[in-house]
Amino acid sequence: MNKYFLVVIFVVYIGLTNELICQLEGNLRIDSLRKEIPKLKHDTSKVNALIDLSYTLYFSYPKESIALANEALELSRKHNFKFGESRAYSSLGVTYTFVKSDFARGLEYFLKSLNINMAINLEKGIASNYGNIGANYHMQGDTVSALEYYHKALQINKKLKNRRAQSTNLGNIGMILSSKGENEKALEYLNQALDLDIKEGFNEGIARNYGRIGLVFKNKMDFTKAFEYFDKALKINNELGNETDIAIWLSKIAETYSFLTRDSIISKLKYETNILLDKRINFEKSKYYYNQANELNKKLGEQKYRCENLAALSELYFNIGDYLNAYKLHKEYKLLNDSLFNIEKTKEIANIEDIHKVKIKDKEISILKYQNESQKLQSYLLLGGVYVMFFGFAITLYSYLSNKKLNNALKIQKAIVEEKNEHIISSINYASTIQHAILPWESTLKKAFEDVLIYYRPKDIVSGDSYWFQEFNGVKFLAVIDCTGHGIPGSMLAVIANSVLDDAIISKQLTDTAKILNHMNRKVTEVLNQKLVENKIRDGMEVAIIAIYKDKIQFSGAGRPLYIFNETIEIIKTDKRGIAGSSSDTSYTFSSVELQKNCNQTFYLTSDGFADQMNENSKKYSTKRFVELLNKISSKPFNEQQVMLDYEFEAHRGSREQIDDITIIGVRI
Repeated sequence: MNKYFLVVIFVVYIGLTNELICQLEGNLRIDSLRKEIPKLKHDTSKVNALIDLSYTLYFSYPKESIALANEALELSRKHNFKFGESRAYSSLGVTYTFVKSDFARGLEYFLKSLNINMAINLEKGIASNYGNIGANYHMQGDTVSALEYYHKALQINKKLKNRRAQSTNLGNIGMILSSKGENEKALEYLNQALDLDIKEGFNEGIARNYGRIGLVFKNKMDFTKAFEYFDKALKINNELGNETDIAIWLSKIAETYSFLTRDSIISKLKYETNILLDKRINFEKSKYYYNQANELNKKLGEQKYRCENLAALSELYFNIGDYLNAYKLHKEYKLLNDSLFNIEKTKEIANIEDIHKVKIKDKEISILKYQNESQKLQSYLLLGGVYVMFFGFAITLYSYLSNKKLNNALKIQKAIVEEKNEHIISSINYASTIQHAILPWESTLKKAFEDVLIYYRPKDIVSGDSYWFQEFNGVKFLAVIDCTGHGIPGSMLAVIANSVLDDAIISKQLTDTAKILNHMNRKVTEVLNQKLVENKIRDGMEVAIIAIYKDKIQFSGAGRPLYIFNETIEIIKTDKRGIAGSSSDTSYTFSSVELQKNCNQTFYLTSDGFADQMNENSKKYSTKRFVELLNKISSKPFNEQQVMLDYEFEAHRGSREQIDDITIIGVRI
């Protein structure tokens, strides 16, 4: 779920509960509480001060917030202060839910707080708990449970005549209904929330609900109304000097203008009279607002939001057809996103180190207890103690010498392993150099064809993908080979494939693409001894090969298609079966297709690596999307296609590692 959306829905909710009013009071409140707490006695007043500070720090300093809440919890139990215990649990629930996204633990703390509030019949606290539990479920995507708890909170807040809390509950219900497509009902709830905030004169709430109503109109594709309400939200937040919310609504305005650069949206709005449907003007407006939001986020140190805006800007440029700037912005986004990821990992490591320190401290305490007991025994058993001391010293000395010998042996082994690793990496790098030398030179391909695209992206240092070219008796042969596996095993198969193809053309002088694949099938099966029953190796390869004659083009595919672009992409398939591999039957006969040779044709031969790449949610890019991408970019120059392929691949995979080798060879004739 979009982080800005979560902020709009949830952070304000927390800010409005009585528990978190201190969050709005800023650094002066923090400094005041930090100075006040050490002076207080260990009683209920200190508990409340600790919890107030915990709530104030939950977003900026979650670790300190948790420590303060736990201290307050311990002190509350000591004084049997149930109200303090409930507030401490609630503070822990807030931090684990809204900052750490540990929803299970956050829910556990909210329920503990709820049980206490029910036992002491504190309706205000119960309503707050219901609201927080609803938000917890909402963030998990469980909208059914979220609505149930929001309505429970609303009923109590109506009874208590707590207008601000009612507004928050109504607003959250409205946003869930909008996400479910029930926009009219959503507007009913949001307008009720707005009316309550207007009656209260609560400007922060008024601004929030204006913005939320704008989001609903955006969902309804009523962009005139959406801009109207976003502007109202922005105006109030400017008056309040609320820079965080200003950045949020600037981004939402930018996102809405970005929608109006999309052909699919424009086609649906062509009869609208109040909306300007000029792609270039809307692009410039979207870019302006995104940049404004980013400047503000940079000032506020909101790196996550800056990161999201960079990704959105990259997509904006891509949709308008400015692929070079889209690629540059995507690289900037990736760089910032990776740095944020590293920061999070560093925090995790720091937490592990803190846990380790606690364990060491516990062990030190245990050792001290043991030493105290030993001292008592020594007063009775002096001689025995001396004997034990010398015996222990002997064991320690023996252990020290043994460990020293072992450590020396380990150091030697480590040095040997590191040296071997260096040799292995060096060998693999050299193998990569050889593999690249076997591949056709780009200058050779450019001499043979009008223009060439080479998108070659190995998963590892060496690749199980390969591409091959030969020219013989005026016929140009081009192939892409996708071998089983990747890395060293795949690269060995790729070398075999290139050698067999050379043998088919140069030695056997085969020119029919089907006969070339038949020859490959026999030779690869022989080289890998796959006819032997005891041989368990069943690796093989998929191949796409074209032969370009003066007056025609011939294609054969062993498991791989040919993509041809004239005015749209056409897919040519022949045989589903690959070369060698699963069957020892070498009598299989591959087929070929003859194609008419026209001017300005573009041919693509590919492996399956691009289409098979998974994103962070383990969803493949898919062949269908790959074909749509080729259709979209094929009319562009090959240098632009290279950038667009790279952009699309990086955008899809996100932080997921590349899972397979990728080869896309394009030629124009």
